[in-house]
Amino acid sequence: MSDPPTGPAAIALRDERRLLKQRTRRTRWLVWALVPFVAVCAPLATAPWVLVPLKMLGLLCLIACMVGRAWSALYIGERKRHELICDGPFSIVRNPLYLASFIGTIGAAMQSGMFTLLAIAVLAFVAYHWATVAREEEFLRERHGPAYDAYARTVPRWWPKLSGWRDVPRVSVSPALVLKYLGESSFFFLSFFFFEAIRALQGAGIVPVLLLLP
Repeated sequence: MSDPPTGPAAIALRDERRLLKQRTRRTRWLVWALVPFVAVCAPLATAPWVLVPLKMLGLLCLIACMVGRAWSALYIGERKRHELICDGPFSIVRNPLYLASFIGTIGAAMQSGMFTLLAIAVLAFVAYHWATVAREEEFLRERHGPAYDAYARTVPRWWPKLSGWRDVPRVSVSPALVLKYLGESSFFFLSFFFFEAIRALQGAGIVPVLLLLP
């Protein structure tokens, strides 16, 4: 059996994978921690003119999340291992994947019909990813040096700057990576079925409603 590759590039790649695994693990724990609380809550407002537009807007957010993450994955390909990606969606915002996930989080929370849960989801996402993004930016700064500093000065962290759009004639696409991000994005769509199942169980008296939230 050959020894694992060494050198700065190999070490950086292993560090990146370790950070990704840690982030995925923490995200899963956070989601599972919220499930019991959400299951015993119900929306205070049940009028269709409130719930239907809220859920439809949430569905649009879920679609935008999936498109945004897949679009970003097209530009990542194999380039992320050896260069700083500054074109496509990465030319208008430094964290297009996180931005898409934020939109997906909003869409998932809207499926609950509870504005309180929407506020909690937004605050939890910001609080969690603020530190995560700070660590990743430090990692990228160490890896790419002045090039990343120049990139960070011109491209916003969260709010897209459309005037900064830059593109390349072609990109090398990794189908596996695109499918991976599409698969991860599809979990946001599970929120629709989750909340529908919870409402059915609450209506049948199987799951108690302990808290009504606006």
